[in-house]
Amino acid sequence: MPDPYSILIVGVGNTFRSDDGAGLEVARRLRDRLPDGVEVVEGIGDGTDLLRLWDGRKKVYIVDALHADLSAGEIRRFDLPGERLPAEYASIQSTHSFNIADAVELADTLAALPDSLTIFGIQGAVFSTGTEMSEDVMKAVKQVVDAILIEIDEIDTV
Repeated sequence: MPDPYSILIVGVGNTFRSDDGAGLEVARRLRDRLPDGVEVVEGIGDGTDLLRLWDGRKKVYIVDALHADLSAGEIRRFDLPGERLPAEYASIQSTHSFNIADAVELADTLAALPDSLTIFGIQGAVFSTGTEMSEDVMKAVKQVVDAILIEIDEIDTV
């Protein structure tokens, strides 16, 4: 059984920008399906919030929408430390001046990354004003939820 709140899941996004809400939707779907010892956070004000949130965590998942040159609903997974975020993730259009990629880079420099950090990026199709997500993104949301549940179950039984 994991230590209390040793696992963190952060869903990032904006519910009112269609597919940009994918990370938030993943967090909402996971919230009531997780064992004790897993904390779920919906949204962050800025990438610097991540440094505070993941301090002392053994395992962190971050889920966010991607705005890259991929097919709608395509999922990219990055496992850190050990893997670098590619340029298309670092260039995500954000309303924040300090985004997830910036937080990862700073934490890596400061040796402040969690023991294990997994980032799921879901390629969005529609980022205009609205609350409805595209069908491809909704399918990807389900796939990411299922993947995280399986992994946490494996951690929980170790």
